[in-house]
Amino acid sequence: MKTFPKTISILLSISVVPLIVTSVISYNTTKTAITDHVYNKLNSIANIQKHRIESKLDRSRDILNLIASRPPMCTALVRYMKTGEKSQQEIVTEVLSEAKSVLADVRDISILNTDGKVAASTNASYNGRDLSSEDYFIRGRRGYSMDVFSSDKGEVVHYLSCPLIHGDRIVGVLVVESSFNPFLEITDDYEGLRTTGETLIAKKDKNGDALYLVPLRFDKEAALRKIISRGRTELPVTQALLGNELTLYNSVDYRGKHVLSATRYIKETDWGLVVKIDSDEVFSDLIDLRNKYIVITLFIALIVIIISYFASRSINTSVKKIEKLFENMSVGYAYCKMIYDKNGNPVDFVHLDVNSAFERLTWLKKKDVIGKKISEIFPNAKYDNPDLISVFGSVATAGISVQYELYSTQLKIWIHNNVYCPQKGYFAAILTDITGRKNLENIIKESEEKYRLFFTHADDAIFLFDYETFEYIDANDAWCNLYGYSKEEMKGQLICNFCAEPVRCKETERCRKLAKLLESTASVRVTHRVHKRKDGSTFSVEMSVGRFSANGRDVLCSVARDITERIKTEETLKELMVCLEKRVADEVEKNRVKDQLMYEQSRHIAMGELLVNISHHWRQPLSGIGNVVQDIEDAYLHNELDGSYLSNSVSTVMTELTKLSNTINGFRNFYKTEHELKEFDIADCVNNTLSLIEAYFKLKGIAIVKELQEGLTICLYPNEFAQVILNLLTNAKDAFDACDITEPTVHIKAYDVSGKIIVTVTNNGNEIPKEIIGKIFDPYFTTKEKTSGTGLGLYISKIYVEKSMKGALTVRNIDGGCEFKIEL
Repeated sequence: MKTFPKTISILLSISVVPLIVTSVISYNTTKTAITDHVYNKLNSIANIQKHRIESKLDRSRDILNLIASRPPMCTALVRYMKTGEKSQQEIVTEVLSEAKSVLADVRDISILNTDGKVAASTNASYNGRDLSSEDYFIRGRRGYSMDVFSSDKGEVVHYLSCPLIHGDRIVGVLVVESSFNPFLEITDDYEGLRTTGETLIAKKDKNGDALYLVPLRFDKEAALRKIISRGRTELPVTQALLGNELTLYNSVDYRGKHVLSATRYIKETDWGLVVKIDSDEVFSDLIDLRNKYIVITLFIALIVIIISYFASRSINTSVKKIEKLFENMSVGYAYCKMIYDKNGNPVDFVHLDVNSAFERLTWLKKKDVIGKKISEIFPNAKYDNPDLISVFGSVATAGISVQYELYSTQLKIWIHNNVYCPQKGYFAAILTDITGRKNLENIIKESEEKYRLFFTHADDAIFLFDYETFEYIDANDAWCNLYGYSKEEMKGQLICNFCAEPVRCKETERCRKLAKLLESTASVRVTHRVHKRKDGSTFSVEMSVGRFSANGRDVLCSVARDITERIKTEETLKELMVCLEKRVADEVEKNRVKDQLMYEQSRHIAMGELLVNISHHWRQPLSGIGNVVQDIEDAYLHNELDGSYLSNSVSTVMTELTKLSNTINGFRNFYKTEHELKEFDIADCVNNTLSLIEAYFKLKGIAIVKELQEGLTICLYPNEFAQVILNLLTNAKDAFDACDITEPTVHIKAYDVSGKIIVTVTNNGNEIPKEIIGKIFDPYFTTKEKTSGTGLGLYISKIYVEKSMKGALTVRNIDGGCEFKIEL
């Protein structure tokens, strides 16, 4: 092969191949990171959108309950259907109209008799219509029904229906026709979805195909018109309607575009929810970066070819000169001045003088080096060796000496630098080409012959001696040079003879102890010994001693290194520790900010839980108020309304309103930020917290057993303690949701043991598996489905208890359930 092709092959393999490999790795790593980030974001948005839709559905159910729970209306309806009296129909219509007037988004309310005919409606034109074939009537007879249909005008309408029960029998079907706008507000919210993302809602039509319920971002006429065949299972909307909550990569949407998507299934209405974003938009920046990498690679390849052409021409005429140059190369020398920035930090250095050996070593002429900065001579020096300036700067500033090895991609060699400081702000470096030694160090590990080469040429001093007698067997040249002995003079010497006074007399005993240790371990490191040269001078060494067998003889191998200079640098290391402590402090502050963000996220999640509980707290008082108001009307109609009756009714309403107000006050106080410690009663705090969630527990049939010691007080942040109790109760509720327990029970205890306050929250919702019980306090770890929960509740609780309250929060399995224990 000629010089030119060889040069191209070598330079391309050195420069372009690593760049390509690095680019591919960076591309794939970045793509994976972007994909994970988008997946997490899509899952978060999908969870939020699903929760918002379910909240709307819960409100719709509450609307049905509110209307259906009015006794006067049911009574009047039954009378009307028996007698046909218009006055009774008017009473029913008036009740329905009153309900419509206070319910936003409700268009019309109708009551159908059991045959499907409209008995009464807020829209008089509906009266008498036969709607027995409508899906909402058929479903409403069986139970609660919430679905979306097209109105006579082609509008998307949300129909709510349920059986109307009077006594023990169904007397009709309540149908509420409401606007679908609250759901459109959810799907029209594109926050966090860029320019191509959107939220879709679909249901199954009569054929089982997917029917979109909302206008699409790129098809505004799609609502109740656009259908996707159920056989197209590759589409996210089909997977959502199959009940699969997935995160899909490289799927296609209704436009045929490749998208990243997250699917959710809304069981109550059999709807499918999809949150998706175009792949092209997600990876647009990455594709641009990839194209730039390709252009850069091609450009570098072109430069390499040009350089190879000119280099090959000069190589053919100067190869003999180069060989002679390397044959005569000796130690190089450079005298430099350090350059500092305005803060006193070293940033560069300028060459003041170099010798001819430096010229031969670097292939640079003296006139091209003197007065030039290292960044001008070797532009890649700082990138090849990031700590180059800091190391040389520490020498020039602190007056220390260092041994420093660096690699130059421009010169393609390893250089050993013995750097010292002749005066402050300046340094001198003795440069030695150690490329051969570096290559040798990599080769000597492969075979015994390579080991022998290492033994002979290693810079470290190696001494082999007998395991029993400690007598000299062999030593390398470095040992001889370090201690000043020839190999002939070493014969008959013992290892302990090289120990300096006054501890030399104890060295034999130390050697015996060391040999004893090597019977049970592979090697022993001796961090510091003071040894003595042949000329009587002393120096500090560190040694690593190992044991092996050679030709049936036990041999000890000591590898020694002169650490005299290193000891002198320990003071410099102390200065570096100051910088390290600052960096640690910065990282601690970052973690504090992260914990604060996680704390706020946890509070928002808990707030969502409490809003659900408040809805259950308010349901009974609102129903009671409704009944009182309806009774007043009924009393008035029957001439039973007098001052006493009205006073009792007002008192009842005010009592119920007080309950509503107390619920709001409890919720507001629960999330009030506290800035100072307060002494509070443990039992009161637990009871107040229970009041926020107790109604929901009763609805779910969960029993709460309390054993709270009276008069048990502590000085903490009450809201943080209440947050922990609420998180543990919510965790118990989630445990019951995930299993089938006949009598779900939560047992709360608070008591004092030897001055320590103990609070336990125990549930019988199955034990926590042993393989995960140690992880449940980790951030973002959750035992629920990936699409549900955040994994922050227990983590934040542990942070509160252990950091803010200086206590402990633990968990254990007990009696088929689990117990969380707070110790304060």
